Amino acid sequence: MNIWLFSLFDPTPIDNMRPYRYMGIALAGLKMGHNITLFSSTLRHSTRVKRFEKTTATIINENYEVIYIHAKSYKKNVSINRMLSHWQYTKNLKLYIKKLPSPDLILVALPPLSLAFFLTRWAKKNKIPITIDIIDPWPEAFLRLSPKPLKFVLKLILFPLYYKLRSILKRTNGIIGISNEYVSWAKNYGYPNIKTEVFLPAVPYNEIRGKFKIISEKVYKNKSDKLTLIYAGSLGISYDIPVILEASEIINKRYPDQTEFVIAGTGIHLKLINEYISRCNNIKYLGYQYYDDLIYQYALADVALTQYSSGATQSVTYKFFDCLSAGLPLLNSLMSEMAVLTDQYKVGLNNPPGDVGKLVENIETFLFNKSLLEEYKKNALALASSKGDSEIVYQELINFLLSFK
Repeated sequence: MNIWLFSLFDPTPIDNMRPYRYMGIALAGLKMGHNITLFSSTLRHSTRVKRFEKTTATIINENYEVIYIHAKSYKKNVSINRMLSHWQYTKNLKLYIKKLPSPDLILVALPPLSLAFFLTRWAKKNKIPITIDIIDPWPEAFLRLSPKPLKFVLKLILFPLYYKLRSILKRTNGIIGISNEYVSWAKNYGYPNIKTEVFLPAVPYNEIRGKFKIISEKVYKNKSDKLTLIYAGSLGISYDIPVILEASEIINKRYPDQTEFVIAGTGIHLKLINEYISRCNNIKYLGYQYYDDLIYQYALADVALTQYSSGATQSVTYKFFDCLSAGLPLLNSLMSEMAVLTDQYKVGLNNPPGDVGKLVENIETFLFNKSLLEEYKKNALALASSKGDSEIVYQELINFLLSFK
């Protein structure tokens, strides 16, 4: 089968990053003997850096091609320029695919709406099965971030986008998503009886465990007796770095020399981190960490901090299985399906966003109950291997797409 995959926001093979969702899907399809064309953008969303100046096709191997469709730059995630960038992308894509042989199957990530709107119409006209992958509940994210009194007015303003969403979901053959929450949301705007499936944001479990095995001797020599907690990721406003720092200071005063808080990443909270470091000797800042370096830091740690700011709209993030694959229980504040899974499978403890008292209480639980910590570490690995292994999850996803042929 010739399968087309569309994602404007995921890393691609030239980005020097480990495979995320769409690279993982591509690799699964190749392993199953299919021909894969991955459509991305000349603009790399995460860094706002141009990969190419114009539309460019790159051959990865004889069965795998990545096509970077030209799109203009934008600075802010929520902006007119970003919408114009997506419109331009779709316009350029329309011209480009005219010269290509039609695929057998299409999978497209949503957002952006403009791309999915065009592709579902094009696929239906050409009788090609198409599946929509809900990565973010767009345009619902606008409403979730707006004050309650403005929601009704904003929904009226966003009516054209909701019209597009309904049109997309009524023309698609199937709906998948990164969480049950997102798939259920999408079904409300499409046909209730449409075929759906959930494929959580998986990670290369065996690769991660293999890296742990290689560094095990080094880790054994350097691992601290202190309870080591790690936060790795963006230091931006969506992530509750202040509550982590407050908790570290409280814990340090109550239990001196018994904990270490490791923070890795870059962003606007760096100044605040340095302020706390000046008065707390249990905080260690590492800066940006490349993947293999981060794996080593995970191996030295006992617990992962997934603390999100109030109002965060994510459902289940890549950090979920990243951390669980490292055998790290979570201290989590994302009150979504991620919190449900954390409780259900006993792989961590939840606290409401910004609730430093509850976070401190949860840290104390792991600090003074080592047997519980070890139990949760085992649970973390068990859940990651059964439901978060990209090799298994994305082969199942490809089989879902094939069910429409």
